[in-house]
Amino acid sequence: MPRRYRVFCWAVPLICIQWLAFALIDLEGGGAAFRCASGGFMLATLFGQTTLAAFWAALGPGPLRWRLPLSFLWMASLPAAMAINGCVHHHFAGVEDMVIIGICIFSQWTIAQALLWALAIWFGLRLHHADDPAYGPDYPKRQFGIRHLMLITVLVAVTFSIGRTIVGGSRGLSPWILEMMMFFSFLALAAIVLPLPLLFAGLLPRRAFPAVLAVLMLIGFATAGELAIKTAVLGSPRPDLGDFVAINAFTAVTILAAALVLRLNGYRITTMYGPRPCQSGI
Repeated sequence: MPRRYRVFCWAVPLICIQWLAFALIDLEGGGAAFRCASGGFMLATLFGQTTLAAFWAALGPGPLRWRLPLSFLWMASLPAAMAINGCVHHHFAGVEDMVIIGICIFSQWTIAQALLWALAIWFGLRLHHADDPAYGPDYPKRQFGIRHLMLITVLVAVTFSIGRTIVGGSRGLSPWILEMMMFFSFLALAAIVLPLPLLFAGLLPRRAFPAVLAVLMLIGFATAGELAIKTAVLGSPRPDLGDFVAINAFTAVTILAAALVLRLNGYRITTMYGPRPCQSGI
């Protein structure tokens, strides 16, 4: 097996373990602290893995003809895991809930990919392996750095603000179902805004550690802001700050684990310019 594909030997088992835990964990078991943590874990898995699936589809590794359909199946398997959880523990979600969740994560997967493809075209953003010929001396390259990371953070924040405005503007149109859609849409948009800069920070060729710390601090401040935004848009007392802390903490762990697996297997984010070598896998 080529070295660049050994990453799947690490990534696939970790994804499957998290997926199985998502499908089998009992949300109603234990006390209030356990329910808060387990709920945060489930929502972080649902939206965090959707962001990772979009990242994989857009940037790799692997040939695009395999990435795109497998990424879609990965994303589609997440509502299935939630349905399995409901069957196992007899907490059956309504059809409307499952449809809303499916629409939200499909929208998240699509928006995140559109953003990533735009960055790939705009900056020549690429996920490259240390053995890739693009690292050769005859191939012009520029490293992806802190300035690019800050610009990406601004872009995803703008995307989030536009989406939040659209969602918030429809508040007066509906009762409970629209409230559910607004809530899950809010989480889906937040799962684009917060994890993507963290993933890029973890894959910087240089100074990745201070960049990760800086993004984690921004996520900490954003977590408090999420509660204020959610209250202004939805006006409901739940979820509270503890729920958002649990969701963002588990999401950060998921994203950092993915970044670590990629780094240990020789991958970095770079921006490439000039003529690109022909890659038969895409």
